[in-house]
Amino acid sequence: MLRAQREPADKMRRTPASNSCTIEEGARAPAARFAASIVILLAACAQQADRPLQGYIEGEYIRVGPQFAGILQQLSVQRGDQVAAGAPLFALERENEIAARRQAEEQLQGALARLDNLRIGKRAPEVETVAEQLRQAQAARELSTANLRRQESLFKSGFISQAALDDARTKLKSDDALVAQLKAAVATAKLPGGRPDEIRAAQADADAARHGLAQRDWRPSQRAATAP
Repeated sequence: MLRAQREPADKMRRTPASNSCTIEEGARAPAARFAASIVILLAACAQQADRPLQGYIEGEYIRVGPQFAGILQQLSVQRGDQVAAGAPLFALERENEIAARRQAEEQLQGALARLDNLRIGKRAPEVETVAEQLRQAQAARELSTANLRRQESLFKSGFISQAALDDARTKLKSDDALVAQLKAAVATAKLPGGRPDEIRAAQADADAARHGLAQRDWRPSQRAATAP
């Protein structure tokens, strides 16, 4: 009877000890697992940082060449060289393009000078020259008029033929036309500028020369190539 009562007491004494051990071990287990997880994570990160990346790179093939044929003057790179963007690759001779550009520039200067001259108008000496030509033409017409009267008198008297009389009349008509032309020229020369149609034509010539110069500026740049 005494043994039966002692055994439960012994069990009761062991039970608290057993429960206490179980609680302590349960508290240490999550902390151990957390520390192990941190160590594994840090090891994985270190291994991933040190691991080289795997893959491939695709390059785009670019063909570089001149727009026009010519003689190679300079080669700045060799096969297998690494070049930066904008670095010179090669250049062709361009003496002909430079000469053509110089000619186009001279044509533009000439066209602009003619346009300015028409806009300003003729100078006083030029106006006087045209006026002198008009005076000479008027004197020639007066002489032709007097000659025609004399030829008509001789024709009535039967001393000259009809052909001679017609020549005198033709000469007078020609002198009249020249006088009229020179009068118009004098009036135009006295204007502050040239005629509108002449100015428009000169402006068109200047624009064409300007476009030609731009084309000549573009062609030499196509004789050399740089890395894209």
